[in-house]
Amino acid sequence: MAGPGVDEPEPLRNLAERLPLLASCELPCGLTGAPAEYRADGGGLGVTVAAEGQISRPWSPASPALLASGVVKRFGGRPVLDGVDLEARSGEVVGLVGENGAGKSTLLRICAGLIVPDAGRVRVSGRVGFCPQEPGLLDLLTADEHLVYFGAALGLGRAAAVATGRRLLEEFGYPVTEGKLTKRLSGGTRQKLNLALALLGDPEVLLLDEPYQGFDRGVYVNF
Repeated sequence: MAGPGVDEPEPLRNLAERLPLLASCELPCGLTGAPAEYRADGGGLGVTVAAEGQISRPWSPASPALLASGVVKRFGGRPVLDGVDLEARSGEVVGLVGENGAGKSTLLRICAGLIVPDAGRVRVSGRVGFCPQEPGLLDLLTADEHLVYFGAALGLGRAAAVATGRRLLEEFGYPVTEGKLTKRLSGGTRQKLNLALALLGDPEVLLLDEPYQGFDRGVYVNF
């Protein structure tokens, strides 16, 4: 909470007079997958996923992989998001800019389908991977057990989940052979596992909320 005389951060909104909300650059990568849709209509959060055989026309790479429009969110009556629009296309990296407490994490959690917006609409194409700012890890599991657990939710078998996850972890310099419980890991090492879990299903849309916290310089540069 803000103390006396301390201004609260303004909610994220699309205003030309403030810093640009979005900065983007194109990267050479492709897009596959069926569109999914999250919509807030005053009731609950509706999720509709079109099966591949039910799509009436091909999902074009020119279409946004992530499209959020008019997203509004309040906490305790205080507006955090005020009609925010966000768009990212296949092969595009988009940076979300805003001061501390302005609602960046809230917007990402809404785009991941974890929070219901008060108003607005989010549409995503294919599978979404989300790396939250605070790792969503289970203290009494090892890294391999996390890979099996999260992989099962993605439809991956035990062997495939461990093999894919270990390859990702090795790229980040994670000590995969130690088999430590998560609660015994350093903050930066926990964050490496957090990031690998977000990448595990090879998502078409990847949402990253300060994913490199605690990384040393070498891993940060590699990331």
